[in-house]
Amino acid sequence: MKIALFQPVVPVYRVPVYDLLGSQPGIELKVFSGGQAAGSLTEAVPTESFEIEYARMHPLRLPACKGLSWQSRRAEAMDPQRFDLCILPWDSRNILLPYHAALARLRGMPLVLWGHGYSKQPRKLTEAWRRLLGRIPDGLLLYTRTVANALTQRYHFLPSRVFVAQNAIDQRPIQSAAEFWRNRPERLKQFADGHGLSANRTVIFISRLEPDNQIDMMIDATAELHRWDNRCRLVLVGTGSQREVLESRAKAKGIAAAVRFVGACYQEMELAPWALNSTVMAYPTNIGLSLLHAFGYGLPVITGDNLTSQNPEIEALRDGWNGLLFREGSVMDLARKCRRVMEESELRGYLGANALETVLTRYTIANMVQGFLDATQLVDGKIRTVITATRAADAP
Repeated sequence: MKIALFQPVVPVYRVPVYDLLGSQPGIELKVFSGGQAAGSLTEAVPTESFEIEYARMHPLRLPACKGLSWQSRRAEAMDPQRFDLCILPWDSRNILLPYHAALARLRGMPLVLWGHGYSKQPRKLTEAWRRLLGRIPDGLLLYTRTVANALTQRYHFLPSRVFVAQNAIDQRPIQSAAEFWRNRPERLKQFADGHGLSANRTVIFISRLEPDNQIDMMIDATAELHRWDNRCRLVLVGTGSQREVLESRAKAKGIAAAVRFVGACYQEMELAPWALNSTVMAYPTNIGLSLLHAFGYGLPVITGDNLTSQNPEIEALRDGWNGLLFREGSVMDLARKCRRVMEESELRGYLGANALETVLTRYTIANMVQGFLDATQLVDGKIRTVITATRAADAP
């Protein structure tokens, strides 16, 4: 089966997914990418299991068309002589998506739309338009079961047309780095001592330092924690436009010495000692793949309880099981939840063990790829039920 998959960019964290999908018996995968970095995402390179071809993204430059775009080469991929299945982003801002969906139907090309299926800032008209677009293709591939259930139960989409590929990241480098450092407890302690960290008094944040993430709340919460115990520390891993603002805020709060600005850290061996010397990861809002990253280190995650402001990965967090939710916008409640994890060792161990179990057994690359394989029943009439890759993706 030849599959054409279109994306604006192929970030590095997607490579294990496409590699495993492309390595399945009978699957030939070609990814068409806009080929340009987007924000913090850098364009990846293909493996022997899948190809990448350039398909330029064309943003509309008119002021009234901000956010609208179209992608070249989609029409040529709607050719049953070249491909057996085409997967396009379910992006209502792509102005040619209705045309390409109609073209696929006209040419008898099985088509799947892959996306969130919702907007974090929904408007009735745009959501209605999104759902209307979702009626055209043969199938929909979603990141969460919550949205899939809403489509089938509330909006009456046929369950046989709706598939789920829960987002995942490759846990192998995380588990390898964690094992390396855990097997060297003296070096891990030296690292902690050198940076003034206490394993049961440290909050970590791993992501971009951008306004949407409301990291200023973490500075304020750390000030509250520091008043309770001056050993409390905040570790910020990442770069972004807010770094200077956050440094100034920490100084204004009198806790500059308690905040560690690590900067960008892309190698797990460098990140692991920071994560393993932390108590909990806090991420006020807009959390995404960082949730699964923290879970890989056995870290409970604390984030806001307004789930509509979060990304699809929030579905992996279960309040009181592998993390905690705090009242949206409340610095005091954020500080209280962090303090609770710090004080209650049994709770900390319980949440951390379940966090690790979540990403090793449920939110895995193999399970994500299975969602793609389930969607191939649109072509071959049967569900592929076994991941057969010899790479043992997801194995620690």
